[in-house]
Amino acid sequence: DVSSISSTGLAFSAIKGRLSRDLGDVSRGGDSSSVKDELKDVVSITCTNGACAAIKKDRTVTTWGDKTMGGDSSSVKDQLKDVVSITRTYQAFAALKKDGTVSHWGHTTSNSN
Repeated sequence: DVSSISSTGLAFSAIKGRLSRDLGDVSRGGDSSSVKDELKDVVSITCTNGACAAIKKDRTVTTWGDKTMGGDSSSVKDQLKDVVSITRTYQAFAALKKDGTVSHWGHTTSNSN
């Protein structure tokens, strides 16, 4: 009863029933075991090249995978409430919230040009 699949460069994540399942390269989002207790009532999953982000029914977000590619959202955890959608780049995520604001995390590069 898989309802949705998303992929990184080397792994897949799927919503199966009320839980998320994953398969593939452990360092690239293929192992969500560290957050398995948080992956209940998942409504959507989005992945960068090495990490995944799941929006849950309560509109909060759980992430896993390569920390430099968005697998670590701890710096914005308090902001990831009332999330309606998540988009991604190759190495970062942006979450649109119900109030129209956006929170982002993942790889950042300074450009001094």
